[in-house]
Amino acid sequence: MKKYIDRANEIAPEIIEIRRHIHQNAEHGLNLPLTVEFVTQKLKEWGYEPEHPCQGAVTALVGDPSKGKVIALRADMDALPGEELTDLTFKSVTGFNHSCGHDIHTAMLLGAAKLLKEYESELNGAVKLLFQPAEEILQGAKLMIESGVFENPKVDAAMGIHIAPDHPVGVYAFRPGRQMAAASEFVIDVKGKSCHGGAFIHLGVDPINVAVHIHLGLQELIAREVKTIEPAVLSIGYFHAGTATNQIPDTAQMKGTVRSYSPEVQKMLLRRIKEVVEYTAKAYNAEATVTFLTDVPSLNNNGEMTQLLIDTIKEIAPEMQIADRQSLGCEDFAFIAEKVPSVYFHVGSALEDPEQRYPSHNPKVVFDERCIPVGIATHVAFAMNYLDK
Repeated sequence: MKKYIDRANEIAPEIIEIRRHIHQNAEHGLNLPLTVEFVTQKLKEWGYEPEHPCQGAVTALVGDPSKGKVIALRADMDALPGEELTDLTFKSVTGFNHSCGHDIHTAMLLGAAKLLKEYESELNGAVKLLFQPAEEILQGAKLMIESGVFENPKVDAAMGIHIAPDHPVGVYAFRPGRQMAAASEFVIDVKGKSCHGGAFIHLGVDPINVAVHIHLGLQELIAREVKTIEPAVLSIGYFHAGTATNQIPDTAQMKGTVRSYSPEVQKMLLRRIKEVVEYTAKAYNAEATVTFLTDVPSLNNNGEMTQLLIDTIKEIAPEMQIADRQSLGCEDFAFIAEKVPSVYFHVGSALEDPEQRYPSHNPKVVFDERCIPVGIATHVAFAMNYLDK
């Protein structure tokens, strides 16, 4: 197994240049033409016949499915909206930024693709490479599943990697079971009645007042209706209404997210959000509706796959450390983990100097590129181990 980390280090300079190209040309959501073209071309250079099952996606197969099982390795490719605020020579020029590290995820899987082609004769089965769009808007994984990427050949298991700027290079972070939260994003529209905001307030229905009471009522769901031992969060990140100081508007709008680990808690919260929104509005002579934009399940790591990951880490790099990780972050790899036995984990990517570190999604964040060969080797070794065992 050590040969995989050695070979990953040998090709690291080439893969780092690939990462920097993707980073500089960051794209968002499902619209990834430059990234898709670049990934496709690299795969063709290494002897693959890539396919495009849906918008923004690339898949490729290595090995022979008739010889054994099939494991999928997944990398997300999309970036976040907004300008990058680093001093990197290869900083993004597109108005989007890879502050979540998906450029590194893509580069890791491309590096694994290069090595898996070299070791193709040793594969006791096949590996399906999944380059996924739209993780940041929680649509890509479900879209790829619906497009049939887990069939023909049928995929038996899956693995995914995310970098972690809160751990140094050389640390793996994960846990068996529910590692990341279920997440539902929502929009609340409140309809009142416009009027003069000073002299004739009694003639209108103030949607801002109604929305404020809805906001407060929603917070009570977490404080009073969720068991204290069950982690859950409900946040409103957007609130907009009105255009003038002396005019009550017709409408107000809020947008937010609700997250938990338990499927039962999440289901209860979605039901209660709807009830609080509608009945609070009625209490103040207004109307309100809630629209759920996404509904991602909690990410559940399969026990056997997690143990196989631990065994693989010990084989390729015994000096690596393993840390426990659980967060209320969400990840649409959860849809994949619902479909086949899967494991999803983080690899350390923090800079050595703590003063230079920023969290994911911060436009100033810079990742340590030494994490790239770690990810490449883990992809390859884990796939080999799964197909062998």
